[in-house]
Amino acid sequence: MSIEVRLLDRGAVPPPQQVQVRDMIVFDDTLTYETNPTTADPQRAQIAETRLVLTDSRVKERARLFRELWEVSRAVGGTHEPPPHRNA
Repeated sequence: MSIEVRLLDRGAVPPPQQVQVRDMIVFDDTLTYETNPTTADPQRAQIAETRLVLTDSRVKERARLFRELWEVSRAVGGTHEPPPHRNA
């Protein structure tokens, strides 16, 4: 299992994508796990809703967003690396 972890500084996220930043996991471009917070305050946020999404168009949208966010994130060591390549 090759699991890569990166850090995302919310300030580095371009404004159009800042609204879309949420907790999500994309599984093999087939399924997404998404959560919605109860409040906009990250210090007080709790999970209000959790979803498993199988709708192909929504999964593709989330996979695209993930790749865009990956590009502005950084490796734990502090260097930028290209997003992982997935075969379609």
